[in-house]
Amino acid sequence: MSVDYSKPTSEIKDLVKKIRQKYYPKFRKAKIVILMRTGRWDKYGTLGLVSKKARKAGVDGDYVLTLNADEWEHLGKKGQNALVDHELRHMARKKTKNGTKFKLYHHEVEEFIDIVKRHGTWRPSLVEMKDVMKGK
Repeated sequence: MSVDYSKPTSEIKDLVKKIRQKYYPKFRKAKIVILMRTGRWDKYGTLGLVSKKARKAGVDGDYVLTLNADEWEHLGKKGQNALVDHELRHMARKKTKNGTKFKLYHHEVEEFIDIVKRHGTWRPSLVEMKDVMKGK
């Protein structure tokens, strides 16, 4: 199956706008290009920075939000909201003397299930995630 990209529906654009306004008001000036990706892909979505090369080619944006079109409907409303919120959470910015520079945050927790099974919550970020999941 080949990979293809398309524009999002107005419902997807509205969802991104709603979540962005609610949780990420500091990024209201950031330009987010949204793409729907079809074809074999092991991710639900990604958020990346628009490269200098893409800008030179005419892409007008700061971030590119790419969503897996093949999985989108299977997620349901709750999953769609969580996915968009998750991807937008990667937005970061740094104030410089020349203005704002957009960057990306990485996940606080990244670990394999097998490692946690063998070694438990060995990092502070894993302990914190465990406490959050228990409602503490």
